[in-house]
Amino acid sequence: MTIAAIEPTGVSTTANTVSSDTTIMGKDDFLNLLVAQLQHQDPLNPLDSTDFTAQLAQFTSLEQLNNVNTNLESLQSYQAAIKNAQAVDLIGKTVEAPGNTVVLRDGSEATLGFDLTQDVQYLSANIYGPQGNFVGTIESGPLPSGRHTLDWDGRDQEGNRLSSGRYSYEILATDFDGEAATAKPFISARVTGVNFDGQTPQLKAGDYSISVNDIREVTADASTTGAAQTDGLNP
Repeated sequence: MTIAAIEPTGVSTTANTVSSDTTIMGKDDFLNLLVAQLQHQDPLNPLDSTDFTAQLAQFTSLEQLNNVNTNLESLQSYQAAIKNAQAVDLIGKTVEAPGNTVVLRDGSEATLGFDLTQDVQYLSANIYGPQGNFVGTIESGPLPSGRHTLDWDGRDQEGNRLSSGRYSYEILATDFDGEAATAKPFISARVTGVNFDGQTPQLKAGDYSISVNDIREVTADASTTGAAQTDGLNP
């Protein structure tokens, strides 16, 4: 007499139930597997209570991690909304940020702003054209530490008036011991709009834009004393 092999019932059904189109197991899949394991355990050799407790602890940890992730996503959305609202509030105000760009207009002068971290005996500003070509130098005598500006008449070394455009500059300074001193250029601009395309709002001012994370000072007045006033900030 031939005895047919006993097929375990319900196993294939359970496999179909817990299968998912996703490649990552979620907490519902984990719970289904745990229940299926209890349903199909060997009555003569039931699941060890220690193993069962460990699996329940894993399930609890998974649940808590999912909740933490959800709360973090909500917090990020909330912070992004606050940052966007703050950026909009800057429209019409003058902001100051690190930068070494200045916009020259026809027949006008430009102001180069910089901060000195120490007293200096000598200082010069090298100015470069839109293509990075050297156009001139402005020199200054001793200056104390703090905020300063240099006026540029918009002319090159030969006295020729330069065309309108965006120019850059670098500050070179020497202290009273003959050592190089640190000078940090800065510029200021009146904000005319905000761009929200990226993860961080970008303030628009003329042909320039700057991340709100780079702002170091905001003033309500459109004119900023002691700053390099331009149509905008470094792109």
